[in-house]
Amino acid sequence: MEWREDKSNESGVYRRNRVRAELIPILQSLAGSPKALTDRINELSAQASLLESWIDEYLESKPQNHSHCNHTKVFTPDLSEPKLIQRERLARFLTRRKGGDAVFARSVQAIFEMLEKNEGGGTKTVDIGGGYQALCQGGEVRVVEPESRES
Repeated sequence: MEWREDKSNESGVYRRNRVRAELIPILQSLAGSPKALTDRINELSAQASLLESWIDEYLESKPQNHSHCNHTKVFTPDLSEPKLIQRERLARFLTRRKGGDAVFARSVQAIFEMLEKNEGGGTKTVDIGGGYQALCQGGEVRVVEPESRES
């Protein structure tokens, strides 16, 4: 098969091209060299893997107490746990409720902030992608599936 260059790769209209042509060279310059940037990314990836392993071990050793709610439908944070663990439990709950589809960190953060504030009554809603919504009310989170919302 003969190599062909896609002309769209030259256009600054597409974000992927701007990342490749503008952002990556800036990051390489800030890191000191292309190799230094690659090394730093690999180091951060290794650290993330270690942290994820630690969190997995912690969660397995300390299952969340769900005696006060139906844990398959409602998430209530355990305020005695570190915030990192609370956020991770929330992210995993949301992912499970979405059938395994990941939830963006910014959505998890927005929901967590609502839970922390727990401002007087009312229901707050966060779009968590794929047509799903997280409803925050009274310190709890429920996930509404796309087909179960009223039109």
